[in-house]
Amino acid sequence: MASSSSSSAAAAAPTADDKARAEAFKAEGNGHHKAGQYGSAIDAYSKAIAADPSNPAYYSNRGAARMMINRFEDAISDCDKAIELKPDFVKAYMRGATARLRTVSPPAAPRSVANRAVQCSWRAAWALSAAALRRPAPALPRGTFSRAGALAAPPRSLADRAPLLSRAG
Repeated sequence: MASSSSSSAAAAAPTADDKARAEAFKAEGNGHHKAGQYGSAIDAYSKAIAADPSNPAYYSNRGAARMMINRFEDAISDCDKAIELKPDFVKAYMRGATARLRTVSPPAAPRSVANRAVQCSWRAAWALSAAALRRPAPALPRGTFSRAGALAAPPRSLADRAPLLSRAG
């Protein structure tokens, strides 16, 4: 059982024991994070990752702790790994976007965030855009234009278009 293929299979699929240990390390890390002990939180999340490298939450949490001590590049790497493991993990996109905003010059920040947002769902992309602009995403009423220039909900008849045409003037 000491073959390299069985050890790599074990690394790819953590046991229930490994997952339980990882959750305990995560809980420890969360406690340290809440107490403002970010170095200890990073250590605990790193132990959780060592026990179960397939859980994206551990990478995302370690990224959050790293941001708190201004290790933004490391935080970006952790968030990217979390997104690699779970492409629809919105919290990892948000944390990664925050770290990116803090590492690039202000004019380039929205572009950097938008480039990363292309890889996620439209809802996550909208959330990232709103975070980059520091304002909540507005609800688009029926028949109004989105930022992309497309109708949010196309009118069904000519009568529905009348309010749109009257606004144009």
